[in-house]
Order: sequence, then structure tokens, then C-alpha cells
Amino acid sequence: MNEAIRVKAESLWDAMDNKERAGIKYGMFPTNKMVLVEEQGFDCYSVYLALMDCAAKDQSVKARYKHSFLAQAQRRMKIIISWIYFHIN
Repeated sequence: MNEAIRVKAESLWDAMDNKERAGIKYGMFPTNKMVLVEEQGFDCYSVYLALMDCAAKDQSVKARYKHSFLAQAQRRMKIIISWIYFHIN
């Protein structure tokens, strides 16, 4: 994993509240933060992986089935982005 992505994910993790952190374990990533990550030129999927690693290291959040959660999150992000794009245009 790229060091810049790991650092970005750790900074995002530190900025999240407990509800957002709990959502990570279910593959629900905060859209407002992930859109900013994408605008900054980071690969969202790599940041998802790094966030799941942060969640796995945190004892208060149990991150299991990392890849299935990421697949769900990726599908949700595509749906959200397509919905936003549809309503903007």
C-alpha cells in the first residue's frame, strides 16, 4: 500500500466520529469525505482498504470480511455518485 494513501486514511480515521467509524465496519463510508478524497486525486478503493485496516487496528470497531464490505461500499458509492450526477445534470 502506498504510504501517502495510508497517511490519508489515518488522517480521515482520526477525523471521524464514533458513528462514522462504526459505519466503516458495515462498508458505509462517509460520502462527503470520500468525494473530497477523490477530488484530491486519491484512488478511493485504496483509501477504502486503508480505512478498513485502520478499523481493524481499532479495538472499538471490529472490521471483518474486509473485501465483502469493500465490495458493498464500492457498489454504494457508484449508486450515490450516479444519483448525484443524474440530479445535477
